[in-house]
Amino acid sequence: MILFFGQPGSGKTTQGKMLAASQDWCWVSAGQLLRDSDDPDIHKIVEKGELVPYETICKLIGSALDNCTNIKHVIIDGFARNIEQAHWLVEEGVNYNRAVELIIIINISKKELVERLILRGREDDTKQIIENRLDIYEKQTYPVLGYFKEQDIKIAYIDGLGTPEQVHERIMKEIKECKLA
Repeated sequence: MILFFGQPGSGKTTQGKMLAASQDWCWVSAGQLLRDSDDPDIHKIVEKGELVPYETICKLIGSALDNCTNIKHVIIDGFARNIEQAHWLVEEGVNYNRAVELIIIINISKKELVERLILRGREDDTKQIIENRLDIYEKQTYPVLGYFKEQDIKIAYIDGLGTPEQVHERIMKEIKECKLA
């Protein structure tokens, strides 16, 4: 599995989709799974910019992994967002014949992030929700990287500025260096 990390608006989804399309791999987005859910309780949590319960998101990710069994690599966008989810992914990944092989972090300035999110125009992209999600990312998600480092999983930091194609080229360079493509 290749995990895409980055603050909301950093380009994880665009880059995850581009990588999946260029390599014929499976792309799994935690955010998209939540937005596509029929559960009204999930939608209430997402509308507030909060994280859904551990069991809920792990079940959704597990179902998505079940749908990717015949595909060489799975790209996971927006998961694991806390230590509990990171443990689940590493420990349960073996049940899906998967291991975390690389983490790609797309870096971008906070100013650029807020501009991108507001321009994207989704209902859950109000200034208050954006600030809340960025705060959650910094407090809960970023520390997860320490756990992955302890597991000796390679972490690649990618400059998220430039055209999508330029960022994709930087990602492909890392993918090739890790001999994943």
